[in-house]
Amino acid sequence: MKSAAVLALAAVAGGLPPTVGTHPGGVAPGGGALHAAPGRRLAAFSRGCFWGMEARFRALPGVAATAVGYMGGSETNPTYESVHARRSGARHVETVLVEYDPHRIGYGALLDVFAASRPGLRSVAWSFDEEQRAAAQARFPEKTRPAGTFWLAEERHQQYNERHGMACPA
Repeated sequence: MKSAAVLALAAVAGGLPPTVGTHPGGVAPGGGALHAAPGRRLAAFSRGCFWGMEARFRALPGVAATAVGYMGGSETNPTYESVHARRSGARHVETVLVEYDPHRIGYGALLDVFAASRPGLRSVAWSFDEEQRAAAQARFPEKTRPAGTFWLAEERHQQYNERHGMACPA
């Protein structure tokens, strides 16, 4: 099973941004630099609501793990309630962090899923490197931002659709 806990544990190790923040309700054991497992890469996308988009990414061959959380704001330890009410620095957005095997699925295919989700006003394709930035910028110039601190969402939001028996949205 692709688990947010597996991703969070694989992703945290001391260092430089992008980082994962410690969230009391999340599964991350602490903060530190985000790193994918050897041979894998990270991508992150925001689209207002993370549940359906996470389910779409999890269904893709080559996606090793996902986690949902928040990016883009200035508040430390944002919660679902503060982000939903736009109280978290008015800039945090619900985000899906994706760990993927680039030999099985390319970043372009992940951008296709983001595009199919009909990116709206609060949508962002977060870039972890220059290659991702260029690819995202070519398709979504006004919705591309460099990745920053990823605050892991509360456990009840991880793999929400899967845990509640909901089919992956079309």
